Amino acid sequence: MVFRKKMLFAGVVALIFSAGLILFSGFPGNIINGNAEREYSAHAGILNNVGNVFVNQSSVSGIRNMLDFAPEAESKGFRNINSVPRKIFVAFEVVSRGAVVARVPLPLAGITDQGVVYVQAKLPAMLPPQGVDIFVWRNGQVQPIQRGAQAQNEVSVQIPLVNGENYICFIIKLNNRIWGRSRVIRVQSPGAEEKIEPQPVPPSDYWPEANGKGLNPPPQQPVKQYLCFTQTARGNVVTDIPSPLDGTTGEGILDANIVLPKDVPGKNVDVYLWNNGSESLAKRRAGGGARILSKVVLASGYNYICTFMKSGGKYVGRSPMVRVKSNVMSSIARFELSWDGSGDVDLHLDCEPKGLHVYYGGRTTNNNGTHINLDVDNMSGFGPENIRVFSLGEETKFRCFVNYYSGGDKLNVTVRYFDRTNKLVNTYNKVFTRGMIQGSADFHSASWVVGDFKVAP
Repeated sequence: MVFRKKMLFAGVVALIFSAGLILFSGFPGNIINGNAEREYSAHAGILNNVGNVFVNQSSVSGIRNMLDFAPEAESKGFRNINSVPRKIFVAFEVVSRGAVVARVPLPLAGITDQGVVYVQAKLPAMLPPQGVDIFVWRNGQVQPIQRGAQAQNEVSVQIPLVNGENYICFIIKLNNRIWGRSRVIRVQSPGAEEKIEPQPVPPSDYWPEANGKGLNPPPQQPVKQYLCFTQTARGNVVTDIPSPLDGTTGEGILDANIVLPKDVPGKNVDVYLWNNGSESLAKRRAGGGARILSKVVLASGYNYICTFMKSGGKYVGRSPMVRVKSNVMSSIARFELSWDGSGDVDLHLDCEPKGLHVYYGGRTTNNNGTHINLDVDNMSGFGPENIRVFSLGEETKFRCFVNYYSGGDKLNVTVRYFDRTNKLVNTYNKVFTRGMIQGSADFHSASWVVGDFKVAP
């Protein structure tokens, strides 16, 4: 019994000593002075072992709050992020081709041989109940991700990297004012440079197969071929040109990473994504070597996808076609929104008598046999935004409408309606002008009512 008490006493002493090492090792000092990297290296071992020692979590969190590369980023001339209040994201990681490159709380630094990474985070539990807007910050540039996000939502975005050091963090805004941010991490990258292309040869792709399914792809010849086209889902490569051209995913949305050839026809071109007979604009007036990030909405089953270029309204180039099999749940109706410029346009689906409203502020409903979901809220331009009706308890009459939240003087807006077989039923178009901007989440006089749709279970 005496031996056990001595062992218990020794354990308590070790516990106190371990906590003391963390709390009193002078950890915050040099970080405040700007040398975050040295402090990171010196104390990584201690923090790595925190999981093996029972210490007061609030104390550890308080110390970890100091651990980021904000002063280092500021010293390199990027916008001052150090003065922004920090509400720490515990789960925040950068993924490259399925492998974790950097993670909060550790490691905060990583290296990748890719020019594009996938960053994802789980929001803190303590967020204002009205919802917040989420942005990603990289080297002083801010990109919107999600509006109206709630506590513990998962957010993600694919971002290009520059050659050298990339400093990345998440920012939370409330009523358009910064409410908090995550720690800053550092990722070393060769940059988003174009891959070395082989001489263009007719690729072995799924064009004939798509034609055989009546999908009517754009002309195959004569156009310039470009081979840089990668699609990822949750950081994992699904298809990659020149290979593989075939892939499978459980997701309903893919990230498309398109790199144009250096010698595009003319000064610049318009770039489109083509998917199962439907084309959507990805970028206007893109130059040679441009890198374009976009989204691809997948239907359940096989999806045939390519990108193409237009100049003066004529086809001048295309990528090989890839085939992606998606195991996403089949929908009985789908609404897809896209537009042709920078701006924030929002897709809404509601049924007022039943109190249903699916949009960026309420992205899913799943009760009484009714399951509807908004896949993505695109805040920066072009779309797509996509609402799927997976199941209904009974036939329901929905109103589909679009709000012009913010943007330029003129946007051409398109909504496509697909049936339960993912067949394109109808396409609706409208030109939005600046006077129609409302910045509203609700239905109002300036909303574009796309139509009323009866959807059967």
